[in-house]
Amino acid sequence: FSAAVKSTGAPMDFISEADDFSRYLFMVAPSYQLADPVLVEKWKKYAEAGGHLILSCRTAVKDRNGHFFEGRWAAPIRDLIGADVSFFDMLPEGVEGHVNANGTVFGWNVWSEVLSPQPGTEVLATYTDQYYAGRPAAVTRKLGRGTVTYIGVVSHDGMLERQLVRDVYKRAGV
Repeated sequence: FSAAVKSTGAPMDFISEADDFSRYLFMVAPSYQLADPVLVEKWKKYAEAGGHLILSCRTAVKDRNGHFFEGRWAAPIRDLIGADVSFFDMLPEGVEGHVNANGTVFGWNVWSEVLSPQPGTEVLATYTDQYYAGRPAAVTRKLGRGTVTYIGVVSHDGMLERQLVRDVYKRAGV
């Protein structure tokens, strides 16, 4: 994801979850697997105050001890991202799936999450083939004065992620 942010020409800092998020208009937390309710609440307040949060697949799937949460996959961020992660999948080597975002098709096979958006959540990318054809792969929603975007698939070359990060910047008027 650092390449996606760098592709925008925007400056980038690496921060910890203990830092003050309010200093940043945009924040990307890629594959932030270990999370707790305190962090999820901090992300929520960040977006509500006008920040633009971008999360990616496998975020908040385990607690701080590395244990899966009881319940649905990524349950702690369900309300934050405005979607359920219905299931995830990986394709075997040599098999490629495709995702369409704004009319551009991107290949994937490493990791994908199929999303079920809640009302008010906008779909940004959709799977075009395999069992998941027509199902959402990336979503965004307004939260307070900011936004939360969730990218649930890893593209082969990172170009999908670049496009979606740039779209977040563009939607924010930057």
